[in-house]
Amino acid sequence: MDNEAWLIEIGDEIIEKKANSSYEDLNNIEQSIYCFWVIDYAVRNSGTLEPMKELHPSAIEVLLNNAQFNNWSKTINLLNLSNNEKEFCSKYYEQFEMSCNELRSAYENT
Repeated sequence: MDNEAWLIEIGDEIIEKKANSSYEDLNNIEQSIYCFWVIDYAVRNSGTLEPMKELHPSAIEVLLNNAQFNNWSKTINLLNLSNNEKEFCSKYYEQFEMSCNELRSAYENT
């Protein structure tokens, strides 16, 4: 399964878990994947981060903190571009695979 399909599938499972309990009940990896899913949804559907601001305004901050804690260098590099939304969105697709690989590996090793 490619990373885009994986993120949609696992994101759906995490969203369902969140709906049945709460965001706080998600573990660190699940919260990170949820944040990445929100960012991905925003960029792919609008080319901006606007939808993220409605779904989870602190998604970048939470994911960046978790990425730093877990030493996910590719994800850190991507999120460090978020100060410039236009640059972030234009480079998102180039860096998606590497960031998703870090999250996927962490999830599969839990």
